[in-house]
Amino acid sequence: MPPGIHIDREAQQAEPAPEERRSPIKRKSETKILERYPVPFVPKEDGLWITREEKNGHISSKKLCNFLPYLVAEVTRDDGENLQTAFRIGGVDEHGKHLPQIDLEVEEFLRMQWPLKRWGAGAIIEVGRTNAEYIRNAIQGTAPYAEKNTVFTCTGWLEIDGEMHYLLPGDPRYVVELEKKLSGYRGEQNCAQEDLETAWSMLAFEPAPRRVLLPLIAYTYLTPLCHFMNEAGCDPKFPIFLLGKTGTRKSTLAALILSHFGEFTNTNLPLSFRDTANSVLFHLFPPKDVITCVDDLHPGTTEEHSHMNKVAQAVMRAYGDRNGKGRLTSDITAREDRAPRGNAILTGEILPAIGESGAARYFLVELNPGDVDLDALSFFQREAEQGALRRALYGYTHWIKEKYLSDPEEREFFLLLLKDTFLRYRGEYTKKCKGSHGRVPEMAAHLRIGMEMCCQFYREKGIATQQEVETYLAEMEKRVTEIAAEQDVQIELEKPTHKFIRMLFSMLESQRISLLPRDDREGVIPPNCVGYQDEELIYLFFDPAYRVVHKFYKDMGEDLVLTAPSMRKALVEEGLVVMENGSSSKNVRFGPVARQVIRLIRSKAQKIFESSD
Repeated sequence: MPPGIHIDREAQQAEPAPEERRSPIKRKSETKILERYPVPFVPKEDGLWITREEKNGHISSKKLCNFLPYLVAEVTRDDGENLQTAFRIGGVDEHGKHLPQIDLEVEEFLRMQWPLKRWGAGAIIEVGRTNAEYIRNAIQGTAPYAEKNTVFTCTGWLEIDGEMHYLLPGDPRYVVELEKKLSGYRGEQNCAQEDLETAWSMLAFEPAPRRVLLPLIAYTYLTPLCHFMNEAGCDPKFPIFLLGKTGTRKSTLAALILSHFGEFTNTNLPLSFRDTANSVLFHLFPPKDVITCVDDLHPGTTEEHSHMNKVAQAVMRAYGDRNGKGRLTSDITAREDRAPRGNAILTGEILPAIGESGAARYFLVELNPGDVDLDALSFFQREAEQGALRRALYGYTHWIKEKYLSDPEEREFFLLLLKDTFLRYRGEYTKKCKGSHGRVPEMAAHLRIGMEMCCQFYREKGIATQQEVETYLAEMEKRVTEIAAEQDVQIELEKPTHKFIRMLFSMLESQRISLLPRDDREGVIPPNCVGYQDEELIYLFFDPAYRVVHKFYKDMGEDLVLTAPSMRKALVEEGLVVMENGSSSKNVRFGPVARQVIRLIRSKAQKIFESSD
């Protein structure tokens, strides 16, 4: 008998009864390999055989392969939306050596090419059209002796056996496995009063000014609500963009906030703007009901600027629409969407150049030099390293579960409460921020809900006083309103028409392009000339002007978004162009020269240019 099988026999301390072998047992891995295979498969010294009865009644044997493969475990991977089955396969070769255990997705297992690919040329399947199928069948026949495990590949709220659980890696009840980039996430399973006191004191000791800290804290306590707000049809659809020059500790502050959900520092934040857009989007799906981070938008070259803008655009669209990137499988069927299911903090030294629509999809928080109190920051970093913030987050999610998820009626009430509160706050902010982009009141409403839930939790736990709650809520209200107004200005600056006007005037100032006086009589047009001007109008040669502005943005790694015809139309719609007989173009004579131009209203264009200062 091969030594490998002999070793396996020695590892079996007691011979199990036949009925015990055929029923689920706790130590299935100890069941002898020889006894795992059903009829008609026979393990022998040189590998796996199959027996069959011939027509004449004789029993014949046929060798299938020179190894003994068997099922170690059947693993169900649950990402919160879909279940995927994988198999862990073990084996013993013809020399008695245990082969490395390998994990196979169902599709790879069925193809039966894995023995050669994974175990090498020594793993030989005998010649025969049906041998591979027989081997597959034999392996599946060992299933009664295999472990059956469920691995969760996401974080956050999942319903397990009829009960809601908030999952993070480190949970002793469930196995939670995340991709390597997401290895910093980790939860706790207890919470003491001092942990809550530490987390709440962040608002008092201020490692960063409250104008910065309040939106971040509100966002933190909003994030575990994502699952329920999605069910209620009012999920938050924005990341926070933390803007700051180098040395302002923006990445360190982001890591401190993420430390509510795991073990993070400024060196192990999950994602980076240097990653590919596809990689970033792929890794936004598993971190459900937690905050992730895309760090460090600070391009050094034009190519990096273009790349990082594309990543930023993809991220903003993913969160702004809560849609994944549409893809097809190899058989041209639609692959399941992988939309973000948590929230994100983005950090950068500059704002991404992603247009008006992109600017409306993030909430801007600016960190100035000297804003961070290094002593306070160091204190909270030490507390985070010891797990205080993670334990506070556990206390918060446990409180949500007890207060709102105790039975189906309570959960339904919770969903209605979230939806009604969101609609009411959005209506209030819409009135306060008249003329603002429609997404701005929604972001303000979500942050207010997050801050109110935070305050309610700490108040009910006896940590926060009523006066503190009222003070922080009033400050939060004031700050959110201020940021909403600032956000509207930023969105306005990102309008393609405004970007076009600002660059046009900047290039005129730097004499990269020029305008001739309206009353010029010489008729000589310089190579860099894009039109004429008088005190009221700019007579623009639109297509040449568009080309030179578009090229300048492209060279900087940015994009005007709109094509030339679309830009012309947008300028008209914004009232920046004089119309005549329904046309934006007019044939105008300048001395001896006649040219087709659009007539920009100088005062309006000048106002747009000056508003960027």
